[in-house]
Amino acid sequence: MFMGVLSVAYHCRPVKSEASIRSAEIWGRLFGLMRLYWWVWPIAFLIIIAEAAGAPLEAIFFNAAILSLFESEKIGVEAMYPMLDQAVLCLVLVGLGSGVAVLCQNALFTYLQECLCMILRQMAFASTIRMDMAFFDAPENQTGSILVSLERQHRVVIVIVVRARASIHGCRD
Repeated sequence: MFMGVLSVAYHCRPVKSEASIRSAEIWGRLFGLMRLYWWVWPIAFLIIIAEAAGAPLEAIFFNAAILSLFESEKIGVEAMYPMLDQAVLCLVLVGLGSGVAVLCQNALFTYLQECLCMILRQMAFASTIRMDMAFFDAPENQTGSILVSLERQHRVVIVIVVRARASIHGCRD
């Protein structure tokens, strides 16, 4: 019975498509290229934790501000102002801290993206140079044969230009 269930589960497993396998290979290669920048991930984690800690603090200080408004009936309006000021000041500080965390997070991930772009550009340039060098290394594309064909094309262009000038100026052969 148990083996039958395992057999059915084995044969019913999802089949991975070629596109998902290629996508996993691409992501793996990109992460491999970014090994030099491993130090970014712990910093990003700390920034995200700091930003996430701001949400409960905002709720606490907002609740304190609302409670201070309701306390005005019991202790008086003048006694409520220091509690309200403290809650609002704390809300402002948490908001500024959250804004700085978002700014740092965006800057860090933009830096990471630009580093990856520079690595990919460098690889593309190196690949292009290799392809160009391989073109000139092929026997049919040797420099001598290229120069001969350029000289032949140059002579054809000169003949065409001379005939065009002759037809424009009305000269006859």
